[in-house]
Amino acid sequence: MLAYIHDDSFTVIGQIQAKEITCRFYMILVAYAEDGTMLFNTDNYPYDGKFTTNVIVNPPFFPAFPFSFKAYSNLAPEVDHCKIILKGYHNDKN
Repeated sequence: MLAYIHDDSFTVIGQIQAKEITCRFYMILVAYAEDGTMLFNTDNYPYDGKFTTNVIVNPPFFPAFPFSFKAYSNLAPEVDHCKIILKGYHNDKN
């Protein structure tokens, strides 16, 4: 996982390696100041934007699950640490 700040943007990129993911999920990044104050949060980005969502599923042909977050905030330079929270995704259509 790699995180960097550029001007007013905070970007995190990474990859999950797993033999099998048993449920659909998406991720939320929560950024904190040094004193523990929450600065902002954002969902992970879709894989390519147009035809995919930010939901991570288990495609049988691909054992790596890339993810990225990008948040624009004037508080980005104040980020001291962050957490990634997994959230289950339920959609009757899929």
